[in-house]
Amino acid sequence: MAKNNPRELSEEIQAKLLKEIRHGIYKDADKLPPENELAASMGVSRSMIRECLTEFEREGLVNRHKGIGTMINRRIVNNPYRIDLVQTFFPLLEELGYKPSVAHKEMFFSVADSKIAEKLDIQEGEAVLVLEELILADNMPVVYVIDHIPLNLLKDYKMESGSEAISIFKLIFKYADTDINVCLSEFHAVGTPARLAGYLNKKEGDPIVYISEVGFDIRNVPLMYSEEYLVDGFIPQVIVRKKI
Repeated sequence: MAKNNPRELSEEIQAKLLKEIRHGIYKDADKLPPENELAASMGVSRSMIRECLTEFEREGLVNRHKGIGTMINRRIVNNPYRIDLVQTFFPLLEELGYKPSVAHKEMFFSVADSKIAEKLDIQEGEAVLVLEELILADNMPVVYVIDHIPLNLLKDYKMESGSEAISIFKLIFKYADTDINVCLSEFHAVGTPARLAGYLNKKEGDPIVYISEVGFDIRNVPLMYSEEYLVDGFIPQVIVRKKI
């Protein structure tokens, strides 16, 4: 396996193992092999496998019991979309059987109004980087995303031709030297805004799912404020609630 930085390697192993659980050699299994066997089969250390399984347990995908092993929560694993997990729309839509694409993408500098400033814990009028994106599924509009990032977090960032091609998560990781750890999201049914109606094949005021979301790093610093408008009927809205 290629040598990546620890974060990238961990994400790669998690994605590979989850694929094996959903569609591969463990698709009919009730439990996973011991950690040392998983480590050997995937060519990584046992500590890396333990880290991945810890993350899977946090997400509710598996349960680990001493003397029993790592049990797979098949009902949760087989659910293609969970709103309680932070993930990008492209792999999600592919998992749901669609062919995703981008019909409109624009990146520009702006200033924070009172709402954006409050969400990002910055002063009104401070500079922000804005990324707007219309995502399609099988050439049908699915979601319009508007992301805002405080410009003062992006060290040495300069707008370049083609820079909008980079994903928002990779942009934050590359230029802010940090990563989104958790998101606080609010869901509402709202009327479709006039300026987005044409993009989403909706009439102004038609009901649409609206998500207002702030992404925080491990130090609880707000890194990104997003507004997402989801067309109903494409992406299931499922949440896993664990007893505490």
